[in-house]
Amino acid sequence: MVEVQNESVETAMHHLMRYVESLTDYKIYLYGWLQKKNGAWYKVPKDEYPIKKVMHWAEEISRTLRKDQLHGIMMGKSLRTFKPPANTTGTLLSWLRGGRNYSIMECKNANHLQVKKFSGLAREDLCILYFFYYQFPPVELEAQNKQENRTNQNLLHFNLQKMMYKKCKLIPSARSVKDQKPEQLSWPQNARNNE
Repeated sequence: MVEVQNESVETAMHHLMRYVESLTDYKIYLYGWLQKKNGAWYKVPKDEYPIKKVMHWAEEISRTLRKDQLHGIMMGKSLRTFKPPANTTGTLLSWLRGGRNYSIMECKNANHLQVKKFSGLAREDLCILYFFYYQFPPVELEAQNKQENRTNQNLLHFNLQKMMYKKCKLIPSARSVKDQKPEQLSWPQNARNNE
């Protein structure tokens, strides 16, 4: 079953496709938020009216593709390869320059994408639009996992202490054996049966 998109999404898609086709060949453009290795965020490029308009179109389209929050887009034409930002997943749209039909591909990691591997079309006529999303565990889930780990560690520690206590009761210590005569030793019932 084919789902028909509403007109505002179709219009946004058409505007964004024409914008990508107007860009310089062989160059990748990146708009949105990026995360550094130390966890700090920065925005590329600076806020300008055309970039705000492009990101508005991209967010409108992204809401129909995925439920995740859009962090940015990469776009270009006549590319051989491109590398998405680290620790992201994405959705790739590709189409022939001037066309209205496009293909969609889900990317589950941030590996290099080579055009010849995902499209058999001529590289010079191919335009791409890549929506990328950083994947974070929900804060509540992360806190719950930490609490469960603490509980599991406490339970494990308690069980180890309990086992050590039982073993100490079953096996008499060396000092107590020396001080007592053999008939005075008190062996547990199950230990006598095993002799």
